[in-house]
Amino acid sequence: MSITKDVVKQALAQVPGAASGTSLITGDHVLWVSACDTYASVRLQWRPGAAAAELQQVAQQARTAVEHAAAALSTRLDSFIVDFVDHAGTVLNQFKFGSMNPQPAGSTPSPEATRQQAAGGHEPIPGLRSAAATPQSKAQSMPGVANIIAVGAGKGGVGKSTVALNLAVGLSRQGFSVGLLDADIYGPSMPTMLGLDGLDAIVRDKMLEPFMTHGIKAMTMGKLVAPDQPLIWRGPMAHGAFKQLSEQTNWGTLDYLIIDLPPGTGDIALTMAQMMHLCGAVVVCTPQKVAQDDAVRAARMFKQLGIEVL
Repeated sequence: MSITKDVVKQALAQVPGAASGTSLITGDHVLWVSACDTYASVRLQWRPGAAAAELQQVAQQARTAVEHAAAALSTRLDSFIVDFVDHAGTVLNQFKFGSMNPQPAGSTPSPEATRQQAAGGHEPIPGLRSAAATPQSKAQSMPGVANIIAVGAGKGGVGKSTVALNLAVGLSRQGFSVGLLDADIYGPSMPTMLGLDGLDAIVRDKMLEPFMTHGIKAMTMGKLVAPDQPLIWRGPMAHGAFKQLSEQTNWGTLDYLIIDLPPGTGDIALTMAQMMHLCGAVVVCTPQKVAQDDAVRAARMFKQLGIEVL
């Protein structure tokens, strides 16, 4: 049986809150809960200036409560993440317990995993190689862009572009300055999703001006070629197109740049990893076994490139 959000919330109701006589639930500390299979994560609102030891104690208590709830369902908790934020949404601390790649039943944890558990459960994202060994090691930050997030998928038709668009608009509605780069060179869908049919691309001082729509800045290859023109390009041409869209667009100052990648594990993802430093990637899939298998490949690709899978 899988862990659900309701199970996690019921467990957090047993954990004391900051005020005497309250719990994490009744004290309004819980902002959101995420749960899937044997993985769970929570975001807790806490007062600024709280000592790290206090936050770690709360995180440990939350982990223990959810583990007990999982055990009561005859399942287990393989990974648990606790984020603490203040009232403005600034992250105060994060605690990670367990692994997103759990050891098979009956296997012996590695010495490194044992050391991490002894240190309080903190550990890097499993499978993420050191920065020196990945394309991200030489990637540069984009001027004026604080955070870059890639949205990818192992196969097409799973809702990747829909997730990328809603992520961008959602962040914009929270008050952030957001750009959306449609890097699906061969099958751009953002002109339709964003309603850009009646607009033409504008170039000023050899720079593309992004389209302003739904509170975000957007650029897509779909507005640089005829709508019915197929792009029959080899890898180097797609590489050049991505560089043009990313480097020759006047993005200005952004809190977030969301990149909608083409499906699969091809040239564009490698080009992106070599060009720009990302804070993470989102992998999208649907419940079908084929989509899940491809999503696993996409997640492993990001890890090999040195990009954390969020």
